[in-house]
Amino acid sequence: MTNRLVVLNGRLSGTSGSLTKTGLGTLEFAANAANTYPGTTLVQQGNLWLSKTNVLAVPGPLVVGTGSGPANSVIVELLQPGQLDPAAAVTLNSDGLLDVVPTTSSSAGSLSGSGELGFAQFTVGSDNTSNVFSGPIFGLGTSLAPASWVNLGPVTANNLGALVFTDAQAGLLPQRFYRFVSP
Repeated sequence: MTNRLVVLNGRLSGTSGSLTKTGLGTLEFAANAANTYPGTTLVQQGNLWLSKTNVLAVPGPLVVGTGSGPANSVIVELLQPGQLDPAAAVTLNSDGLLDVVPTTSSSAGSLSGSGELGFAQFTVGSDNTSNVFSGPIFGLGTSLAPASWVNLGPVTANNLGALVFTDAQAGLLPQRFYRFVSP
């Protein structure tokens, strides 16, 4: 797929295997039938749009990018709420962008990597594993709006009992965008 849009309106299912998206075009998972394949969704090139209605588009772990391309060259856009399995891991490699559009929200079991997260509302930590994410986080595109937040699941303090955030906008994100929730 080179600079084309392919829309899959049906269910992707199977008893084994993963799904790998390559090529520079855009693949869209649409309609209202949940995908049920058991493996990892690997988005290695181009765009994946997730717009299923009230069902899972990605039923297992999601890996965005390979770490070998330029920043934001591999994009997954969540166009409807609840597209990801809330218990599955999401990995954003350095060339990956996970964009949760402003009108929706989503959850993942854990978040790792160094790609970019653009969100309206995104919850991580439901699988009770450590979340180590070192990439930039942006709410509603590049504007940091108070309506945006990331819910962090179990949070571990350092040995001094302090929560440590490193961000180019030091102090702004911890005060306005992170909400700590009890398990």
